Formats: sequence, structure tokens, C-alpha cells
Amino acid sequence: MAVAESTLSGPKTREVLPEETRSRFFPAQVEDISGQSIWACMQCGTCTGSCQLAQEMDHTPRRIMEMVRTGLREQVLTSRAIWYCASCHSCTVRCPRGIQVTRVMITLKSLALRAGHVSPRDDAPAFYESFLRVLRLFGRMHEPTLVTAYALRTRPTRVLGMMPMALGLMRRGRMAPLPDRAPGLAELRRLMAAVERVRDSESAGAREVGIRVEQAPRARGEEVMAR
Repeated sequence: MAVAESTLSGPKTREVLPEETRSRFFPAQVEDISGQSIWACMQCGTCTGSCQLAQEMDHTPRRIMEMVRTGLREQVLTSRAIWYCASCHSCTVRCPRGIQVTRVMITLKSLALRAGHVSPRDDAPAFYESFLRVLRLFGRMHEPTLVTAYALRTRPTRVLGMMPMALGLMRRGRMAPLPDRAPGLAELRRLMAAVERVRDSESAGAREVGIRVEQAPRARGEEVMAR
């Protein structure tokens, strides 16, 4: 059993965490995919203080960084906090160590989806997937298609509730009833496919790094956890 103590602002908490819940592979995986040095974080809490949605999260951004470093993979990937991140980049702009926290959060979302920790019917993942699907289809956003796809994944009755507003926007010419394909759609699809290939390649590379980390007797993550 290992003991972890939070140094978050507010009341200190102390919890006993079983070793089997930790993954030494996880910090290296997040660093490789995000390109950010999570070990540079000095836990100052600037990211949490800058986040407009921190009060809605089950773990603050500072706490998430701490949990990643201590290898709490399951707890991080099942956290609702990563899905509350609106990618506004306030934390990234203000981080005194230059860490792009937004990129870390995006990496965690991607890992959570791939690991099956999030139901595709959950609101935030469903919105992300619906958004990307519309872009692949038309090369630009079409709000009626997005809302319909999102509602069908989560709660179909949402469509009925949004119908009056959508009809009003269409009558005033503020929203097109039918989608219009963007020029250069084929090129955009090739670009998105290339990004996905790079992402898969980075994940494979990160897994290899993780194996090396797991095999190292006194890897960097282990040293920090042993402090």
C-alpha cells in the first residue's frame, strides 16, 4: 500500500492508495503523446486558479497533473474533470513553467476514449465525436446535423426541445437547413486521416516507452513516487 497526500489548496486530504492502482507507464505515455513535461509542474495551482470550470470538476487541473505523475491512470481516465476542460487555454497561457495543460487534457480525453473508460453516449465524448463526424462529412460545421447526431447519441428527445429555436434561426436566414460541402473536402479528409495515423503512431511509441519504464528498476516516475 502506498500513501498519497494532496497538497491542494483547501483542506488537505490523505488517502491510502493500493500499489495495483498505479501505473508507472502512464506518466511516460502522457508525456510522449502530449509532448509536455508533466514533471516540470511545480503544483502552484495557477492552472486551477485560471480555470473557469474548476469548481465543476471532480478533480482540479492541478490535481489531475499530480494524479498523472503518480500513475493513477484509472482514476484520471474515469474522471469527469478532463471532459469539463473547454480548451480555452487560460491555464496554458498562465502556467509559469510553460506547460501546455490543454494539450495534456486533450491527451487524457483521447486515452480515455481508447481505453473504453467513457461511454460513447456520455455527453462530452458524444459531442466531440459528433463534431468530428460532421467535419468529415461536409468539411465545415452544419449545426442541425451536429445537434441531431449529438442528440441521437445521448438523448434523442433533445431534438424536439431545440426544434423551435432551430426553425426560428432558419426563418431568419441565420442557419442553413441543408448542409453545404466545403471546397477541398477531399484534402481535409486526407489531412484528418494523416493526423489519426500520427496519433496512432504516437500511441504505439508511447506504449513502447511505457514498457521500458515498467522494466526500469528505478525509473523517474518510481523515484518521484518513492519520495
